[in-house]
Amino acid sequence: MDAGDAARESDLFPGDYLMTTLTLSRVPSTPIVEEQSGRLFKTAHAALTFAYNHTDQVYDKPMMTRMAETLAGASGKGLGGTDGAGQAAYIFSALEKLPRLYRAILVARFAPRSDRCKCCQGTVDRHDWLAAVREISDAAACDALSAHPTPRVLRDAIVARYFGKDVKLSEAAERANVSAATATNHNGKIKLWLYGTRTTKQKGGERGAGQKGVEALAMEYAADLLSAKGLCD
Repeated sequence: MDAGDAARESDLFPGDYLMTTLTLSRVPSTPIVEEQSGRLFKTAHAALTFAYNHTDQVYDKPMMTRMAETLAGASGKGLGGTDGAGQAAYIFSALEKLPRLYRAILVARFAPRSDRCKCCQGTVDRHDWLAAVREISDAAACDALSAHPTPRVLRDAIVARYFGKDVKLSEAAERANVSAATATNHNGKIKLWLYGTRTTKQKGGERGAGQKGVEALAMEYAADLLSAKGLCD
């Protein structure tokens, strides 16, 4: 792996950053378990949302703040400061077996999409989120579009749109210098590849089982890995 590959790996996998910024003694070898339910997170979705959105602040809350939250009935689950950062790192370590595409999908779905520009204070896309979108876009070129030549700017826009960015398909088509019909066609194929179908129509007219998209497959794999580590039900 060269320096460029290593940089792209770090862009996609923020857990690596957490692991290197914490000392090994602060990263739990086992998950923090909530006494009543036996699991800290009820679902894989909740665990992933927490991990990808956890602040990089590594200092514990003042004692008076924690006491006030307890009296007020706050439900922080003890995941502030270094405990929270360590727990996020543990979640990321559980996902190491995921294929690169699946990890990119999780970043695109759960990581923050935008940040505040330090220069102009405007809203800009986060670098790690854009890197994940481009990773998915490259895979879509082969898997969803059957390796047909397609402008990257259009694919990237379609993938970003699928994962929640406000993108107008007509504007993406204009930037890619393709027709609106081509943009609509590619959008449908990439969305089908990512999302899948709810049901399929059989010869007799009945409805059969749907086809799972790669996002559903990524979530299932992640849920299995997190459950095996005792992080969710």
